[in-house]
Amino acid sequence: MRSFQPSDLRHQAEDALRYATCDPKKLTFLHTAVALGSSLLLTLVNLLINQQIAHTGGLSGMGLRSVLSTLQSVLDFAVMVALPFWEIGLIFAALGWSRKEQTDPAVLLRGFRRFRSVLALNLLRVLLLFIVGFFIVYLISAVYMFTPLSEPLWKLIEPLYGSNMTTQEMEAFFTPEMLDSMMRSSIPMLVISGVAYASVAVFLFYRLRFAEYALADGTGAFGSLLRSVRLTGKKRSLAVLKLDLHFWWYYLVIGLLLVVYFGDMILAATGVALPVSADMAAVLFSLVATVCRVVFCRRYLPVVATTYAVTYQSFCDAAATDTVQANAPYDAQNARF
Repeated sequence: MRSFQPSDLRHQAEDALRYATCDPKKLTFLHTAVALGSSLLLTLVNLLINQQIAHTGGLSGMGLRSVLSTLQSVLDFAVMVALPFWEIGLIFAALGWSRKEQTDPAVLLRGFRRFRSVLALNLLRVLLLFIVGFFIVYLISAVYMFTPLSEPLWKLIEPLYGSNMTTQEMEAFFTPEMLDSMMRSSIPMLVISGVAYASVAVFLFYRLRFAEYALADGTGAFGSLLRSVRLTGKKRSLAVLKLDLHFWWYYLVIGLLLVVYFGDMILAATGVALPVSADMAAVLFSLVATVCRVVFCRRYLPVVATTYAVTYQSFCDAAATDTVQANAPYDAQNARF
């Protein structure tokens, strides 16, 4: 029986990395530096644009402010769109390392070469989560309205039933105080919906965990989702969860560095004053977090990424074995005739 224990998968990944033709640490450094460096550069550019907008006053500067705001939006959108295609390049590299194939820095650009497939995969996944979320909220809200928990909300909207209010009367009825009371009365429904959606979202997350890996194998966008669902069946999702828990220290450090990245905002929200300007604090916190994360990922990300690639390959091998074993009785029976 094939082992999906995290320690075994990690040892396989470490063994595979010894045969890498391109230094995994250098390739990971390049990947992380470009991804985080672009975000840091965007932060610096946005700060400069904001300063320029702040110093451009009067009607005469309205055109320049409009151009700078548009440029800022375009840059934000460009980085947001480009990063997912860059991120999937590391999956291509990790799959190559796990299979002891030849890799080079150009492998990081394969996500852009499969632009339509990667875009379609992301859109399908977002659409799926939206449909599931809408269905859950609709179902729970419908059930909620027939439970005693909804009595406060029913009492608030009771005047609406059997009345023919005009538009002005409706506007007068839905005052800010009324809307606030309705929102407070709906809190139980929102909490139940949130918990239900989070549970389903976690389940879908693990069932669709290897969609990018299937896409990297040449499968289409929709086929990648289906393949990931098939591979993570038969309690294999639990093996992925155990693997995530095995790398708890990695995700903890990434989370802490994310806190450092937004440290200036967190300190400002808690009322802590810094001896430097807000812009300088934003630059310093972003720079420190970016440098630390690049150094940390260069050391540990190759093993983590390759371990997940090894897990995907192990699931593929196990699925192929299961298919052969399932067809064996039929092949044996047909051999008699």
